Amino acid sequence: MSILPHNKRVAYALLADHSLVIESESGTLRLIESWLPLSCTRLESDVKPQAKITVGANPSEGFMRTIPETTLRLGSVKAWVDRVEDQATLLGANGCSALIDLTSRVACIDADPAVGEQAASDLYSMLTVSAALLLGRLGRVLIHAGAVVGPNGCGWIVVGDAKAGKSTTCVSLIQSGCDYLSDDQVVLAANQRGIEVEGWLRPMHLDVGWTQGVPRGKRRTLAPVELNPAQWQQTAILGGMLVTRVVPSEPTRVSRIGNSEAFENLVRQSPWLLADRGVADSISQLLLTTASVPRFALQLGLDTFAQPARLRSLLDPILTPSSSI
Repeated sequence: MSILPHNKRVAYALLADHSLVIESESGTLRLIESWLPLSCTRLESDVKPQAKITVGANPSEGFMRTIPETTLRLGSVKAWVDRVEDQATLLGANGCSALIDLTSRVACIDADPAVGEQAASDLYSMLTVSAALLLGRLGRVLIHAGAVVGPNGCGWIVVGDAKAGKSTTCVSLIQSGCDYLSDDQVVLAANQRGIEVEGWLRPMHLDVGWTQGVPRGKRRTLAPVELNPAQWQQTAILGGMLVTRVVPSEPTRVSRIGNSEAFENLVRQSPWLLADRGVADSISQLLLTTASVPRFALQLGLDTFAQPARLRSLLDPILTPSSSI
């Protein structure tokens, strides 16, 4: 792993409190741009974060070509966590590799810019895994989920598998007046006020339309600025949870779910949960606490597709703390 000259690095704070920072050499900055949250802050001076990711423009020749055992796989990236050494090794399919010191909370990633977009694909997964493992060591958890802000100022996370209607739900609620945090990844942390949700804002990807109740497979990229950037906020205290799924043949409906179902869905969207056994118990407890908030299943039908006002009318009764269904 290389040590990069300071004057060739660009640094960004990934969290509002600057506890997690990413530094990139100029040669790899373009490769990580698609992963960088739009909400991250450029740092102009030296900071001493609690955790750091560094990315350097170096081929991985001479570095480990195989890993002894796959603890976690994400996209084209394999990860192995060594519990004795308290470190993680990541290996991509396209010339990227990483070593994460979990004790000191530092991830060093090497990428070969000559590989081009294939390296960017590796890096996207590698950065996600690196961030997730480091966040775990900070007592936080990265969740693949969206999040909006209800009328009372509380955050609602929107959880579901791929093509489950997360982005569509988030955009519909935003268009009907809700503020928002993210539609792709959020960071959860416990504090004195409850569970804090921090959004990692990125462009949103939406289904274009339907044919006889079946998604066409076409996706539209929607920049947050098209939704009105004044509606975005970085953090909110968690008020509830929506678990989405699409059932085109049936009408949209909302129903309560139990703690166990909510917890199961949170675990499904944080596949790195058990990779680092050193913090798995504490992170599991954080997810259990998250699963204890008001939680609902949102079954999405064609009757609310591209109908923000109609979907909002169905959800308004649960978006305030005094309501019930």
